Amino acid sequence: MKNSLFTKSDFKYTLRLLSKKPGFVLLSVLVLAGGMAVSIAAFTLSYTMFYKPIPVPNGESIFNVCAGPKSSGCRPFKAFEFAQLRQEITTLSNVGVYQQARPEVLVDGEPIRMDGIRTEWNMFQLTNSSALLGRTLLPGDHQPNAEPVIVLAHRFWQLHYDGSEDVIGRLVTLDGVPTRIVGVMPEGYLFPWAAEMWTPLSANELLPVENTRLPVNTFALLLDD
Repeated sequence: MKNSLFTKSDFKYTLRLLSKKPGFVLLSVLVLAGGMAVSIAAFTLSYTMFYKPIPVPNGESIFNVCAGPKSSGCRPFKAFEFAQLRQEITTLSNVGVYQQARPEVLVDGEPIRMDGIRTEWNMFQLTNSSALLGRTLLPGDHQPNAEPVIVLAHRFWQLHYDGSEDVIGRLVTLDGVPTRIVGVMPEGYLFPWAAEMWTPLSANELLPVENTRLPVNTFALLLDD
């Protein structure tokens, strides 16, 4: 006869004890279920942010370049410091920088606060993504005398312009500055996250001459061995 740490009689005894305190049992189940839900949500978030390949071509090879050890989180660089560092990077290609933005845009006279990305033009080259309408950003968009331009996300275009194809070339007021719409991205394009628009960083932000505290996030593509 095999010994068992938990026999059938033990199981029945446990059920009798639990049946005498249904409130405690229900509370325990709810606490365990809540803990599991939090754990699953935390795992899903961390997996999506740090491990799951980005759903674009070569997404598994796209990386953030972080300031400081990874254990302390991916901290942004100062723009001046990264401009010096990127000249020494040899194992990555399509290196670029971006910033999160929350500009105010006037659509039909109504002010709307947008989730945006101010970025270097090669972000779209990095993800091998073309515009659905018009174009993405170009190197010339960063020049001091360049006309301010904006690329819209598909959702924002559908929501505020009813999917009209003549949106290309229109002017919108972005933080008080007339800005020309030059492109609309395909549905589902969310790089580096669920942004509603992309605008170019200025030349001074890409190649700052002073060591200010201007923070930038980074992106790069790992070169094949």
